[in-house]
Amino acid sequence: MTSIGTYGLINAKVRAMRSFLLTAALYRSMIEAKGYREILAVLSKTNYQGMVNQLESSETWAFEKIFLSEEIHRLQKIAKLCKNDPHQMTLLCIERYDVEKMKVLLRLWHKKEKTNAHIYEEKIVYHLPVNAILSTENLEEIILLLEGTPFQQILSRFIQMYKDRKTIFPLELALDKDYFERIWQATAKLNQRDRRIAQRLFGIEIDLTNLDWMNRFRTYYNTSSAEIGSFLLPHGYQLGSEEIQTVLEKKNIAEILTKINGGIHASLTEEREEISLSQMIEYFLYRVLSSEAKHAFSEFPFSIGAILGYMVLQRIESKNLKTLIYAKSYHLPSAQIESLLVL
Repeated sequence: MTSIGTYGLINAKVRAMRSFLLTAALYRSMIEAKGYREILAVLSKTNYQGMVNQLESSETWAFEKIFLSEEIHRLQKIAKLCKNDPHQMTLLCIERYDVEKMKVLLRLWHKKEKTNAHIYEEKIVYHLPVNAILSTENLEEIILLLEGTPFQQILSRFIQMYKDRKTIFPLELALDKDYFERIWQATAKLNQRDRRIAQRLFGIEIDLTNLDWMNRFRTYYNTSSAEIGSFLLPHGYQLGSEEIQTVLEKKNIAEILTKINGGIHASLTEEREEISLSQMIEYFLYRVLSSEAKHAFSEFPFSIGAILGYMVLQRIESKNLKTLIYAKSYHLPSAQIESLLVL
């Protein structure tokens, strides 16, 4: 159990770090920037100044890896500030990056691609031997390389399903299910207020993951709507069985956004009318997640809320910066760029 005094000390440090997050004025400058170089000029005056030289000298495809590295390093700093329950919870949050890294490695290995140029190779929470994994001949060899990680046991249980279906989707889905189940079990050990904060935030994360899976099942695995529902993760916050069915059946968007937006104004701009229902819902879920994170950060100074809130806001900021750079590379107008950001 973590005392209020300990939370106060941790959160004071976290609040100091939050002051480095980008302001509305900085976002406005980047939205109105004429190109990539002007965005970098704005970032050079912020806490991102240390990575501007990297961004200037790197190929376009590499900037995502640079932002990912910065994002992970910032969250790892939070973990170092924490002890006891907060430390375990922050490590579990950061482990999500290891889960995603493991999934990418499985995809590359399955496609017989040896390149690791786009992979974050440094240790996050667990050591994942990138080159060794990509060089293996079979899944059994990969599993042997994962000793000391929670992924070894998970993948062991699904070897036969992988062989039968000849697709890695059962492996990826198993990794996601195991991860969020461990997160949910960890939140159950928190006090009532912390548990409520954590489960709201993680519930929205589960909603976003389910949207990603719905799209992937349709696009890559040709899965029927009836079958998709049985594969999705439990403990979602905004997307229950009825809402998921609405998405799968592509019903009127207003019907589901009314519940999802949580009081956030849902305006359908001309640009947004062109995107899919699931993309629209993802956008609003990210806005709800951002709103919840800001609320948790500011309203609960002696709880885990400030820690989790900062971590969510940092990830959303990184997502916004990547969106900005992509949007500028496609020469999108400022109004459209702003509609894509979670502000």
